[in-house]
Amino acid sequence: MKKIISLLVCIMVCSFAACAAAETGMKKLPNGNVLLPELTDRVLDAGTYTELNYANAREMMAKTFDKWGRCSAIAKTLSNGDTIVGRTLDFYITNKPAFVVRTKVPGCYETIGLTYMNTIVPDYTAAMTNGIPQAVYEILPFLSTDVLNSQGLYVEINMRYGQKDENGNSYYGCSGTNPGAEQRIMAGELARYLCEHCANVKEAVEYAKTLDIYTMKKEHMDWNLTFIMADAEGGYGLLEIAKNKVVFLDKQPAQTNFYVAKEFGRDQIYKSGLGRYDKIMKGIDSVETEDDMYKLIDSVSYYQAYFPERCKFDARTEYVDSEAGISTEYVLAEENQPAVRAMMNESAEKLGNMTWQDIRNDGSYWYSCFTNVVNCSKKTLLVRFFEDETKKLLLTFDK
Repeated sequence: MKKIISLLVCIMVCSFAACAAAETGMKKLPNGNVLLPELTDRVLDAGTYTELNYANAREMMAKTFDKWGRCSAIAKTLSNGDTIVGRTLDFYITNKPAFVVRTKVPGCYETIGLTYMNTIVPDYTAAMTNGIPQAVYEILPFLSTDVLNSQGLYVEINMRYGQKDENGNSYYGCSGTNPGAEQRIMAGELARYLCEHCANVKEAVEYAKTLDIYTMKKEHMDWNLTFIMADAEGGYGLLEIAKNKVVFLDKQPAQTNFYVAKEFGRDQIYKSGLGRYDKIMKGIDSVETEDDMYKLIDSVSYYQAYFPERCKFDARTEYVDSEAGISTEYVLAEENQPAVRAMMNESAEKLGNMTWQDIRNDGSYWYSCFTNVVNCSKKTLLVRFFEDETKKLLLTFDK
């Protein structure tokens, strides 16, 4: 499979070199899908999948690791009864495509998902010119970081970097939460899987406890994932998976990039996202509308974060190494932050000598930020791709 994918990607790149720039307007891709005119630049409509093959996709997914970074999510039930979630996903995207993925599999709930990719597909223009290799196309639904279903259940994914103990063994890794269970699921598939099979948060939590869920591994680290979930019935909370355990924190409204559950958090030495967490938790009481939620979650967007002046919050509060124990307080003394400040200053100096296009092409510094607000009660997902305020896309199940 790996050789086939490499060959297909190579063919795409070679074909692209021989092609002129992609035409404007609606694009027909070899797999039959189109770029809809109303979608923002570099966003592809992957169409509607009527069948999904988890077994075939899993092997390739295990080798696919995108640089997800500084992501945040927060849920709230408004005074009018609507349950909404604000979400920002910030990671190295540079010139890669994003995908809107729909599924309508018999016996499962209909879903809308968002898939962002930093690997496999060379770049957006190549994808437009040559299409997506079939093997890559097949795994797009399973790489979705955000999934909403026709019942109003929404599940989003945030990343936790795994840690090793002094013997090099996984500290937070998860080889299986329910060994011997009928269904074994990779954590990265869970957002899609739960939304296909569950109508609300309660069902999703109970179902997750029956699955044998395991985390992905790459070289020296484990890739742990946690999930804010919300539904049309007013349910929401945080599902965390580590150490072969599934823990659900009912009505826990927010997450960034550190463990919140005491079962995991008290052992966590390296924490990321404290500054963002503090800011959205302090702002949640002021959220009365979807627009309020959008502004709150966008206030912790991390795009082009290596330029200190572009940060919408004090990025020096993002990291802390401390004794065991989670604290949502982030009042950090200046002396606690030299490493982060030095990193940002060094990067800013380097970037000051590069053009914007060079920075974007480099792929190591430019964060792209995807910000969306989901209304579980109305079953809508409003998403802004690639920091473009003029191109927010409303996704619904009637379109």
